[in-house]
Amino acid sequence: MGEKKEVVILTNIILILTLCAAQISFGEFWDRPDYQDNKAFYDKVAEIIDILYEDSFENKTILLATKDQRLVRTLKALKQSNERMFISLLRNRSALSDQQITDFMSKRRSIEAFKIILENDVLAGTDRYYTHGTQIELSFNNKKFENFLKKLGYKHSDLYFLCRQNLYNTSDRDSTEKLVNEPGNAGIAYCGIGSNNYQTNSEQTRLKYLDRFEIMVGSVGRPSFAKEFQNAFHSLIGDKQVSWRHQVEDKLYVHVKFEKNIKIAEGDLYGSSDPEYNIIVSGAGTAGSINNNIKLGVMINYRLMGSLIDLYIAQSIRPSQLEYLSMMSPETRAREIICKKDWSLNIYAGSDIIGVANNNRIDNTEYNVYSKALIYDLKAGLMLNYRNVYFQLGIVRRSSEWASPGYKDGPPHTYGILSLTVPFNELEDVGYAFYSPLRWLIDSDFREQEREIREFKKLIRSKGLTVITDPNDPRHVYNVKCD
Repeated sequence: MGEKKEVVILTNIILILTLCAAQISFGEFWDRPDYQDNKAFYDKVAEIIDILYEDSFENKTILLATKDQRLVRTLKALKQSNERMFISLLRNRSALSDQQITDFMSKRRSIEAFKIILENDVLAGTDRYYTHGTQIELSFNNKKFENFLKKLGYKHSDLYFLCRQNLYNTSDRDSTEKLVNEPGNAGIAYCGIGSNNYQTNSEQTRLKYLDRFEIMVGSVGRPSFAKEFQNAFHSLIGDKQVSWRHQVEDKLYVHVKFEKNIKIAEGDLYGSSDPEYNIIVSGAGTAGSINNNIKLGVMINYRLMGSLIDLYIAQSIRPSQLEYLSMMSPETRAREIICKKDWSLNIYAGSDIIGVANNNRIDNTEYNVYSKALIYDLKAGLMLNYRNVYFQLGIVRRSSEWASPGYKDGPPHTYGILSLTVPFNELEDVGYAFYSPLRWLIDSDFREQEREIREFKKLIRSKGLTVITDPNDPRHVYNVKCD
C-alpha cells in the first residue's frame, strides 16, 4: 500500500514539474495539503531536486549516489525532458541539432525577408541636391546557389533582388531658369540582383565578415519617373510642386559593385562574455556607366540594451534567425536561443571616404560642373531590434560632391535614414509587438502572464540550463549559462 502511495505522489510531482516546463524547482512542497502526511518522501525528492539544479554544489555525482536511486533516475530524466521542452517553447525554436537545422533550412520560404530604406533631407530642412532615396530589397534562399558559394569558403549565402530610386534637385527648386553652375535635377532608378555572403569566426560563435556583390541596370533622367514621384508626394502632403523643367539628359545606368565588411574587433567593457561593441571596416568598388569609385569605411557599433546586433551593416539584410543559427556550432546555437534578448537597442557611428573616378550624373553634362575626386560621409544612428525585426534611424553628413570652375564648390549636405527589415515568417511577431502594449494596459491577466514569463526567463538565464541535442551521445550535452 505504501509503495502505491509513493507512486501516486511521485506521479503528482512529475506532473507539477512538467507543467513548469523546465522552470528551476527547489523542491518546495510544503504548501501542498498532503505535505505533512508524506513529509519524508517529499523531503527526499526536494533534496535530489536541489542537488540537480544547484550549480554551487560540488561533487554532485557523489551526493546523488547517497540518495534513492529510483528517484534520482526519474528526476534526472524528467529534468532533461523538461529542458528539451523549454528549448522548444522558448521563441518557438526547437531546431538545435545540425540535422534539425538542415531539415528546417530545406523547408524555408523562398522569400526570407524584405527591407525598405527611406532617405530624405527633411532633417536638414531642404529639398536640394540629394533629396530622397527609396530602396526595396527582397532576400531569397536558393540551395544550389548556397552550396556553390560554400565551395568558395562562405558559411552562408543568400540572393537578393533590389530596386532603388534616387532624386537630386538644384538649390532653387522653384527656378524655371537653368542653373548652369550646379548639377541639374536628376532621377536615377535601377533594379538588379546580388548576393550576401557570410563567414563566421573559427569558433562559429559570431559573424566575421560579409561580402556583398550586385549587378544593377536602370536609367538616369526622365525614365526614372523622379519628377512624377516627387511631385505626387508633394501633392499628398500639401507641399508645392518642384520645377523639373531642366534636368540632365537621359542615360543608361549600369553598375557592378563588390563590397567587403570585416569585423576587426569585438569585446566587452564590463567583464561579461556577451560582447558590447564591435568595429567593422569596409571596402567597396563600383564600376559602371555612371559611377566609378572606391570606398573605404569604418563603423563602431555599441549595444545600449539587450544584445549586440552582430555584424550590423546599414544597407544589407541580416541573415534570418534560422540562417544565423545554421552557421553556428550546436553549443553556440543553444546559447543564442536561450540568452538572446527579445528587445535590443544599439547605437552606431562611422565614416566613409569615397574616391571618385567619375560620376556621369555630374560629369559630361551640359552643366558647368564636375565631380570632386574625394568625398566623405559621417554617419550615426540607432538600430532597434525586436526578435528578428530591425528598425534603423540614422543621419548622414556628406561633404561637397561637385565643384564649378570659377564659381564655387557645392556645399555639404545632410540627410536622414529610416529602414525596416521584416522576415516574412515573423509578421505575426510584428503584429504582436504593436498589439501587446495595448493589451497590457487593459488586461490584468495578460500583465500577470507577461510578468511570469519575464521571471521565468530571468530564472533560466541566471541559473543556467543543460541542453541535450542528442540523448544517445554525451558529447552533445551543453551547460549554458547567460551573464
